[in-house]
Amino acid sequence: MTLEDCIDEIIRENFKKGDRFDSHIIIDKMQKKAKYHKVYHDNFSPNCTANQYHGIIAKKIGENVRVKKDGADSKIKTDTIFGEARENQVWQVK
Repeated sequence: MTLEDCIDEIIRENFKKGDRFDSHIIIDKMQKKAKYHKVYHDNFSPNCTANQYHGIIAKKIGENVRVKKDGADSKIKTDTIFGEARENQVWQVK
């Protein structure tokens, strides 16, 4: 399973049309569900930080055909894996 396939499956299986979410819920599911855990780790390059990798995941979420930005300026603060509140783009399922 590719990183893109993993993201697509998480979106398809956990959200319905109109649902709003940010990248942290996708990352959380990738880390906690055994099926996705290996994909998450196998795609984590030793040449980038966790923040950079999570930015890559967020970019791939934005490229997914199932979602759209929930408004150009629609952002929320959610906790990172390190417990720091960071501003993130909100996505909406088409």
